Amino acid sequence: MNLEEKIRAYQHFITANGRAEIQKLIARWKEEHGKNWIREFKKDFPIMRDVIDLAANFDAPEAFIKLKDLLAFEIQTHFEPERKAANTFLSQLAVGTKEAAAKTAALSFLDSNQTDVFKLHAELRAEIDKPRF
Repeated sequence: MNLEEKIRAYQHFITANGRAEIQKLIARWKEEHGKNWIREFKKDFPIMRDVIDLAANFDAPEAFIKLKDLLAFEIQTHFEPERKAANTFLSQLAVGTKEAAAKTAALSFLDSNQTDVFKLHAELRAEIDKPRF
């Protein structure tokens, strides 16, 4: 999955429909896989691995900051090959400008949707903590 697809997926996760889909998937995985559901879920849905880990292990404000750090790192990693191939000052400047624009857009999106990200965290945490029967 490329960076643009991953960002679109994250955008979907914070919508009401996206949050509902995730809750249903988690409930189904808990039922089908028992105590190992998180491991199986992350294996089957690698895009959700980091989101699930953040919701399970951190409160909402900490998870939000870590999500921003993770996204910034993913963007940096995405541009790494281009940065290494840039062999002139102007080409390095161009790559740096594209990377900065991508980080600004992604982090601004998260900041402007912080309430929805916190809702996603709360709903995931509730589903994760819900006892299995």
